[in-house]
Amino acid sequence: PAGILVLQISIDSIDAVMGNRSGMGRTGETYLVGSDRRLRSDSALAPATHSVVASFGGSTAENGVDTPAVASALAGKSDRLVLDGYRGTRVLSAFAPLAVGPGTWAIVAEIEEGEIEKGIDNALSDSFIVMLVVSSISVLLLALFLAAVIGRYVRIVSGEFQALTGQVLAGNLAAKGDP
Repeated sequence: PAGILVLQISIDSIDAVMGNRSGMGRTGETYLVGSDRRLRSDSALAPATHSVVASFGGSTAENGVDTPAVASALAGKSDRLVLDGYRGTRVLSAFAPLAVGPGTWAIVAEIEEGEIEKGIDNALSDSFIVMLVVSSISVLLLALFLAAVIGRYVRIVSGEFQALTGQVLAGNLAAKGDP
């Protein structure tokens, strides 16, 4: 006896998971693509042209996703690459195959390269400012410490020299000191 099991998951359920963009920035999103290059989840950034409904209602070229990331994932590869995304912008794309029944879908997470670079620039700028402030304070404290130590020894030597000079001026020509 053979049987068939059919499972249906609502698009809303899939979109609830795939549409979660926590920590992904302004241009980050995740989406699913079937082996036919049509979307299985709605795009968060271009829902009018790249949703499940638009993908199945239009052409694959206009409403599907046929990028190198999707092709690689559908071929069974997982990786991270900077490439042109489906919206024509340079993106960092992380992708992997996803076995669904007898077929394979691609799961893709992308963020625009410019947003990554801006984040790195901001982090480096903030880090540089913190390092500059910490370095400046360290140099100032070291300079104050050295000035205090050197000043102390100059005062000691000056006091010893003044005492020795006072003894010589008082007529004690055999006076000895250790400045």
